[in-house]
Amino acid sequence: MDRRSSGRAPLLTVRTVLLCLAVLLACAPADLLAAGPAFEILPYEQVRAGMRGEGRTVFKGTEPESFEVEILGTLDRIGPGQNMILARLIGPTVERTGVMEGMSGSPVYVQGKIIGAVAYSWAFAREPIAGITPIEEMLAIPKDSESPASRGSGAGALGSRRGALRLPDLAAVGSAAARFDASLAHLFGAVPASAGPGSPLGLAVSASGLAGAWIGRRVPALAARIALAPSPSGSGEASAESPPGSAQDAQVGVAEAEVPLRAGDAVGAQLARGEIELTAYGTVTRVEGPRVLAMGHPFLQLGAVDYPMTRARVETLFPSLASSFKVVSSGPPVGAFHQDRAAGLAGRLGARARTLPVRIELQHEGDAARAFAYEIVDDPLLTPVLLYLTVGGILTTTQRGPGDASVELREGSVLLVGDEERAELANLFAGPDAVAEASAWVGLVADAILTNPLEPVRVKGVNLLLRYSDTAKSARITGAWADRRQVRPGEHVVLTVGLLANREGESLETIPIEIPTELAPGRLTIHVGDARTLTRIEQSGADGRMPLSLGHLLDLINSFRRNQSLSILGTREEPSILIGSEPFPNLPPSRAALILRGEGRGGFPILRTRAILDETRDSDYEIEGYRRIELEVVR
Repeated sequence: MDRRSSGRAPLLTVRTVLLCLAVLLACAPADLLAAGPAFEILPYEQVRAGMRGEGRTVFKGTEPESFEVEILGTLDRIGPGQNMILARLIGPTVERTGVMEGMSGSPVYVQGKIIGAVAYSWAFAREPIAGITPIEEMLAIPKDSESPASRGSGAGALGSRRGALRLPDLAAVGSAAARFDASLAHLFGAVPASAGPGSPLGLAVSASGLAGAWIGRRVPALAARIALAPSPSGSGEASAESPPGSAQDAQVGVAEAEVPLRAGDAVGAQLARGEIELTAYGTVTRVEGPRVLAMGHPFLQLGAVDYPMTRARVETLFPSLASSFKVVSSGPPVGAFHQDRAAGLAGRLGARARTLPVRIELQHEGDAARAFAYEIVDDPLLTPVLLYLTVGGILTTTQRGPGDASVELREGSVLLVGDEERAELANLFAGPDAVAEASAWVGLVADAILTNPLEPVRVKGVNLLLRYSDTAKSARITGAWADRRQVRPGEHVVLTVGLLANREGESLETIPIEIPTELAPGRLTIHVGDARTLTRIEQSGADGRMPLSLGHLLDLINSFRRNQSLSILGTREEPSILIGSEPFPNLPPSRAALILRGEGRGGFPILRTRAILDETRDSDYEIEGYRRIELEVVR
């Protein structure tokens, strides 16, 4: 009896243990169950020269392969809180190509434990020597993310602007294009040197649907591989059949993957998807349940982000003496990256990245319209730059390259803001820089809205109706005069303006204007000119019309002078206080004298001139030039 009882006790104990495990598993979070096995960590302090191990990355297709690793030593404090492990990569592929772009994030294991991710290289190196980011630094990437739309705003994608938009900023499309180009070169051009030895590996980048010539002028370092980029494997949810933003917010759908991402898999961080694709590729370093760590160094280092995370397939390898790279194509979305930090990217499997749908209808004169639909990352800093890049890319791809051209954004071209409001984009650009300026105009308006310091805002969609012409539809003002020099309040004076249209000869436009009935005697200056010149004149002597709210900002954008308008502005030398955005003229002499002496001004700007009348005449040309007419108002 005692022997039988003692024999049952171990059996009951095993059953009890199994039952307890079953209960624990039933109550465990799904995230924990999805985690699967994870390698233990070998801390940076325990890594020594001479240790040998292996790394994993994809050289062809989708299956990771192993390569040998020999530890050469460690480098402390290459940057604040940053260390580096030096290693020689060994194997037939890496010895032929060297450390490649696209290997960023490849996990490295020593003694069966993970030590970090391949992340650094040296240009023109004669051996495949790599810098490895310690795994502890990647694990320290924040897990929680704030929405990118709630990040601090002010500088915007243009870098130099501070604070609220000034109205003249919208006229500076030429300088805006140059700043967008500088931003693109910084984001996607040559990888800057790191704080210590070596440079972060470049991420293999694929772009399709964009002209190589356009990319080459914007980002020369990226142009060489544009032609090698495979076609995208799929498209986003944006449809050319309906305007973007008309339904719910667009989100990149997540594929139901039978096999989750594994350490060593190729992975993409996608900025554009659909008929235009722009994706940066690296390698998965570690998967802990739904959490994914990748790259081992920053992509754009924007902190909290929302990039679609995609599968990727390596098509081939491109050896280069300068920097070899993988030629990669994107697969379906499997999640979203929420952090872009110095130690790499972090995201979640199954998460849905919020994107911005863009629809473009493009018509060449005399031809049927073509529709394009794609999605871009919804981010206050990236969205304006990506709009500039993709709109210009479509125009350059489908139309001719260099030479005179005209690009008209027709009525109905809008940025959809919030649930009901919109920013009107109708405008005309002509000349050799028409494509760049039209694209910069779209990005400039998006930048003004998304980085405004007044209140959080969402752009829900972009709808562009473009008309392209191979000729420069421009007209230059050759002269302007009035039918008389002296006028009385309430009378009409007829202005005659000479316009010389490109290759069409000169014409004379007669424009009657009414002198305000309440205008006091004195000199009245009539400015006749293009939108950009008159905007600067209108804002001279003050900081510019500063928006007071998002609604006011949209009003300023929607009332902004368009290039195809002949603008007429009447001004008088009368000091006015600018309160908010409205001038207050005709101050009592005692008060005006006090303000002009700079006493008690209360921080309000002073306009030295006051606008008396403001009229526009629409035309079919981009107006250029300026003339000034002096009138004398008498009783």
